[in-house]
Amino acid sequence: MDAEDWHAHRAETALMLAIAPELVDLTAAKVADDPDRTAGLVFRYAVGQVSQTGVTGRPSEATVELGERLWADVVAAAREVVARARVERPPLG
Repeated sequence: MDAEDWHAHRAETALMLAIAPELVDLTAAKVADDPDRTAGLVFRYAVGQVSQTGVTGRPSEATVELGERLWADVVAAAREVVARARVERPPLG
């Protein structure tokens, strides 16, 4: 993982490259890396309070291949939840 409290980092950018590449500005992503400054903080802060670029992490490392793998994981997890939900019954009937 390239950021604990992430916004537009490697994974998020890679997912967008896989599902909506027209929305990704690769030129901007290549120079937008900004370190995660949230380690050890108690509170969460708006991105503008922890990032100089609007990014937390390394979008420059995003690839379509990573995005496709991550998307496959997301879809598999969603399928598993839906399959469980279809047969679930209330604990007390």
